[in-house]
Amino acid sequence: MGNEATTQKINIQNRDNGRKFLEHFDQVTKHPKEESTKVLFKILDDNKDTEYGKKYNFKDIHTIEDFQKMVPVITYDDVVDDIERMKLGEKNILTSYNFNHMNLTSGTTGKPKSIPLTDEQTEVFMKYESQYMQGILDKYLDPSWVEGKFFAPVEGKHTVLDSGITIGAASSIIADTLKGDLEPYSSLFKAIYTSPPEAMVPGPDIDTKYIHLRFAIMEKNIVGITASLYSLIVIFMNYLYNNYEVLINDIEKGTIDSSISLPDDVRESLLEKIEPMPERAEELREIFKNGPDIQFMPLIWPKLQYVLGIGTGDLSHYDKILKEKFHGGKIHSIYMGIQSSEGLWSVSKGVDDINSILVPDSSFMEFLDLDYGDDFSKCVTIDKLEVGKAYQIIVTSFVGLYRYRMNDCFKVTGFYNETPTVEFMYRVNNTINMVAEKTTEIMFKRAVEETLDEFDLTLKDYEVYADFSTIPGQYVIMIETDDEKRFSISREEISKVYLEKLRKINPLFDMKYEMDYLQAPDVYFEKPGAQILFKDKMDALGKGGAQFKPVHIIRTSEQAEFFLNLREL
Repeated sequence: MGNEATTQKINIQNRDNGRKFLEHFDQVTKHPKEESTKVLFKILDDNKDTEYGKKYNFKDIHTIEDFQKMVPVITYDDVVDDIERMKLGEKNILTSYNFNHMNLTSGTTGKPKSIPLTDEQTEVFMKYESQYMQGILDKYLDPSWVEGKFFAPVEGKHTVLDSGITIGAASSIIADTLKGDLEPYSSLFKAIYTSPPEAMVPGPDIDTKYIHLRFAIMEKNIVGITASLYSLIVIFMNYLYNNYEVLINDIEKGTIDSSISLPDDVRESLLEKIEPMPERAEELREIFKNGPDIQFMPLIWPKLQYVLGIGTGDLSHYDKILKEKFHGGKIHSIYMGIQSSEGLWSVSKGVDDINSILVPDSSFMEFLDLDYGDDFSKCVTIDKLEVGKAYQIIVTSFVGLYRYRMNDCFKVTGFYNETPTVEFMYRVNNTINMVAEKTTEIMFKRAVEETLDEFDLTLKDYEVYADFSTIPGQYVIMIETDDEKRFSISREEISKVYLEKLRKINPLFDMKYEMDYLQAPDVYFEKPGAQILFKDKMDALGKGGAQFKPVHIIRTSEQAEFFLNLREL
């Protein structure tokens, strides 16, 4: 599909840019403290005349020690009123940098956060998500990767505020670029990515998984698959697993099956882009002649070299599924580093390596040893990190957030030059991120409380289990109440109400549910006293103690086995 010479020319140019950028990164990582300090004082100088900069006397800060004494550690709640003013179009409040978009993400209070996407922060993302990654491909993969296209099922939508600022998921900006709203990047991206514009910004009643995959398997020479999370790649491969016959028939005939949910105008637009491909259909039929249980990814795309996304921590299960069910370990895994709407903190160390490298010039990072709890006087700089220790990150980045507590925790595993390499561990505030919907413990609790209010029940406790064995994934909610009225309420009834509540509380969950990236939660009542019984068990095993905390987000197989067995079925 498309002009192969153009695709290769663009990939070669990206490869060369990537090589140059790796040289830059190699120098930056030799002097991490110096580089991160430069970033700090650039941000302080650029923003000294903002309201926030005047409030905390940025102009009088001359050392890191001054900064730590004069500027407080904050959370989103500390600046939410400022951000609301910025959404109305007010300038020079938290940042002097220009921005036209707010990234919508989850909040620890259950309310979505709006993070300004400034031009300066966009530049950081572009350098490390694009140029750096192109350098990694060049350094670790077979050189033939420049000869093919990429499957990147990007989707997102946003709304426009009265101020003219757009607000939505970060992916909505990428989607606009890919579908052609933002030049000059759109022409470039169309030459190297397979998905058409109709799949980028999903409207109602659009089967975007069909569209993405239809165009992906039409293209034989795909060399890489990229998604924000490995769970999304699994969802697409599972869709192909279940619908390969329809897809192949349509590719053969140049049609779109009537069973595919598409508005008439979208269907017509897509049909103008496709034509019968009987030879490709025959190749695919031969691959699937004995059914889909064949680890089909390297067979469909013989040049495919890697999958790229977040696939560590909670999402490592999806990495395992990809290897065991869909490609048999024949394709490299490249794991994204630690990043969010607030900034980018680390980048992939290489291929098939779960470690990432901290990025000294992406922001100014401080680190708090987990043993110190909330004692921010113990924060250290990047040069003080110790191998084997676990830390959380406090960041000052280009989005207008200063000494912002991220709640991301990682363990230091070694060094790249003089810069620490890290392995992501978990979120302090117990966020679960099955498909980038970032549902927090507080969101789950609010949904439980509001659900029980509907049935006039009293909450005693609850647990949440992320069931990665289903595709799409599903949350299992276990609610403890000793009210006898629970026996008159069916699981279907309470699950339906819980779904309604969670969709309202977390708009990102709502979006992913609408896109069929998540199943509806399955809600159970559990036997009273579940948490007490679990503590008794831990005490008996010598794992309890005075610091034992109730389990609300189930993280281990031991916890899952215990609490799932206490469901009242």
